[in-house]
Amino acid sequence: MGIKIFKTITVLLSSFILFTFLFSGQQILAAGGSISVNPQSGSHEVGNIFSVRITINGGGSPFNAAKATVLTSQTLSVNDLVIGDCDFAFVKTPTINNLSFAGVLLGSSTQSCTLYNLKIQAINPGAAYVLLTDASIKSYSGAQELLSTAQNGNYTFNTSSSINTISVFQPTITQAPSLDTNGNKLYDVSYSVTLPNDIPPSEVITTIDSTLPIKTTIDSSQPNSKTLKLIFNNIPQGAHKLTSVYKSQIVAEQIITLLGNNRHIVFGASAVKENNQTFMWYALIALLLVILSAFGIIVYKVYRNNFSRNS
Repeated sequence: MGIKIFKTITVLLSSFILFTFLFSGQQILAAGGSISVNPQSGSHEVGNIFSVRITINGGGSPFNAAKATVLTSQTLSVNDLVIGDCDFAFVKTPTINNLSFAGVLLGSSTQSCTLYNLKIQAINPGAAYVLLTDASIKSYSGAQELLSTAQNGNYTFNTSSSINTISVFQPTITQAPSLDTNGNKLYDVSYSVTLPNDIPPSEVITTIDSTLPIKTTIDSSQPNSKTLKLIFNNIPQGAHKLTSVYKSQIVAEQIITLLGNNRHIVFGASAVKENNQTFMWYALIALLLVILSAFGIIVYKVYRNNFSRNS
């Protein structure tokens, strides 16, 4: 009888541990997320510059990854792109020449954020658009698809009464990239990292492709700044990895893509602490196993004592 009780308790506790490990935190999420162009409509005069932003909303659910192919009509010129507050580590970094993106949040999540802000200028009258395709939002728990709507931007542009002729406006090129001996473009990268209060900026090492930066400075515009400002010179075109390390722990990581005709390109990130969720899971499992073992020993001893008396 004691052995049967012991086996039953062991099976129940083992099932509880397995169920907790596999299914706790896993939710069936309704796809209510959206990636939107804001504003979604408007009327402007040709030549005027107006602002557009791309926002991501998980529909009430936390997410940590998103992507989309972003296209504009040929009658639009993108003059400026400023990364927003999503704090993505970009697998595909958006630029003024290619607005498409793919990024992840390292060790954290958010329910909504602004991906980037654009300055757009119309070069011809008529209808124009900012189009989202191949879009996706992945939930923080279980990587489930959250996207239900991709909201495009559709605009109308009128000829200004003060403009007699229409010129084609191009993004201002401050300085064109230089070229290496093989004809590849070389860029200067400005990279800023915002740190938590308990991480000293002077103790953070940031590298690009595992190479130390040529210049590292702390933001001197504010006395108690927690922002690192770094400059990397003559970086070849293509994809590169920026990594910030504090005491052997990665606190910020971003993949960037260098393209286009502007030599100086600006990026930024916010440092995050290591996620302790995995450690907590292991600690919980270890605790449950200890409880299971102790309980099994007690049941076994009770059974053995009863068996000895009956004998």
